[in-house]
Amino acid sequence: MNGSGETLMRALTPFLGDFQVQFFGSMRMVADMGDDEKIQAVVSGGVVDRQFHAHQKDQLPAWSEGRLLTWWFAPRQVEAHARQRQELVPK
Repeated sequence: MNGSGETLMRALTPFLGDFQVQFFGSMRMVADMGDDEKIQAVVSGGVVDRQFHAHQKDQLPAWSEGRLLTWWFAPRQVEAHARQRQELVPK
């Protein structure tokens, strides 16, 4: 399920080597245009790209198995499926 030169948000340059770019799809997504509450998608690593963060590789198992995850957009569904909450309060 690799990407190609036409795949959006793609590219990989080997750390050691001649810097030839290899391609892969960094996100897989299925959107039902009749359903504005959710999409089915997965990113190639995780939802955070910071080293050593708990969510840096949280979608890697689904990605490697070819599974898609549900991403909710409707506020009531986001609340119903939330596992944790972070509230930012200005000082």
